[in-house]
Amino acid sequence: MRCKTVKKLFFNYIEDSLTNPEKTEFENHLNMCDECRRELEIVKSFYESIEVENVKAPDEMVLRLRDKIEKTETTVFDKITAKILYPATVIFGLTLGIIIANLLYTPSTYDETITLLSNNTIIVEPIIDLDGEMNE
Repeated sequence: MRCKTVKKLFFNYIEDSLTNPEKTEFENHLNMCDECRRELEIVKSFYESIEVENVKAPDEMVLRLRDKIEKTETTVFDKITAKILYPATVIFGLTLGIIIANLLYTPSTYDETITLLSNNTIIVEPIIDLDGEMNE
């Protein structure tokens, strides 16, 4: 392994994320190269000085954050519903109303009135104009 390659792998080595063959080759190079060994020690020192330990948040803070996240999720859903679902429902309702109105109130092309009596008798009468004349 060359110095350039070894230097690129410093952080992987420190974090112990090299494969076994890579680690062996890396360490063999360090045993033979004083410059890379010194640079690795400097990088290790720096890395350890900035490494932050895991800190556990207080339970109360965790609960407040969880509540805020849940409210945010609800708010996002509400916004989507308000922007898409409500207008779509109104448009669907209006369209359905127009279709039903057209079906129910389509003018008849017949010139006769048809009446169904309670004894199931059908009476067909011609339509008469306001002048008293029959339409033909």
